[in-house]
Amino acid sequence: MGTKRVGLARIEKLIENLKREIDWSASTTMKNLVQKTQPAFITNGDANLTVTRSTHAGKTVWQEAVTGNKTYSLPTPAAAGETYHFIGAGTGAAAEAQEIIMDFSDDACYFQGVVAVLDTNGNCSAVWGNGSSHDRFTLVNHAYYDIKLVAKSTTVMYITGYVVSEDVCTFAAQD
Repeated sequence: MGTKRVGLARIEKLIENLKREIDWSASTTMKNLVQKTQPAFITNGDANLTVTRSTHAGKTVWQEAVTGNKTYSLPTPAAAGETYHFIGAGTGAAAEAQEIIMDFSDDACYFQGVVAVLDTNGNCSAVWGNGSSHDRFTLVNHAYYDIKLVAKSTTVMYITGYVVSEDVCTFAAQD
């Protein structure tokens, strides 16, 4: 039996025909791939935010510029691995008169980790959450932030990210 050679032009034609025959929009695999590779964004306006697992877990929350202090009330994690992502930007002079306060209102979960602070005056620093008493994180006079939270357990939330700000951010025990 002899060998049959298939040229490049023939392969290109076969692939083109195959592309036309596959209905990518009806493909469950393709839908799952798109959902897993494109993050879901939620925009929070000039308002406080009650964070919930069903609405915010695994998604990115974009915070538009705010006109005053805003609080993100965080839920106690249900299990290790629960994730949240917050990004936001202040604008102009308004960025110098606002705080974003992230806290666990139940006093049962604590921040552990480090956040880099890039000072708009040219200095850099870092702030640490101790994982045992820090249940409030305050971004002070921020120009931009990118904060990720990942549950270590139901009592500790890892925190990492960075903040561009004129002032240093703080961790504290709210009680």
